[in-house]
Amino acid sequence: MKKYLYLLSVLFVLPLLLFTSCLEKEETEVPTALLKKWNLKVIAYTDKADLLPPQGAKVWIEFAKKQTSPGYSFNGVASPNIYFGDITLSNEGTNGTMLVGDMAATEIGSTKMLSSEFEIEYFNLLRLATSYSIQQNTLILHCPDGEKLIYTSGVND
Repeated sequence: MKKYLYLLSVLFVLPLLLFTSCLEKEETEVPTALLKKWNLKVIAYTDKADLLPPQGAKVWIEFAKKQTSPGYSFNGVASPNIYFGDITLSNEGTNGTMLVGDMAATEIGSTKMLSSEFEIEYFNLLRLATSYSIQQNTLILHCPDGEKLIYTSGVND
């Protein structure tokens, strides 16, 4: 009888414990290093000169864990527009993959309502980003053709 009880405990209790520990581990792997505001410093290219944000323009992105459903979202400003959307992250932490979902942008009232060439390029590359890496206070979003959106985060930004 003891053999059967032991066998039952191994067959049923052990998988339950493993399943529970996996659920707990998944919950604690939130990419906390990513979940904050990041200020764009430069768009880096492999085949042409880097592109800086226009002087005086605010360009930033902020990632957050959704409160009402699983997953992550982002929002930001690419002067003069506000943008937002959903993002899927895997291999979360300081390096990982990402899939930017549908992005929406809303124009802010200004005398020049057209988007700038910089803003169009920024949005195009942000949609293409497939992975990220974080090194200290620098976030790099990597695009398939080698372009990089390089952001910093800090008190003085």
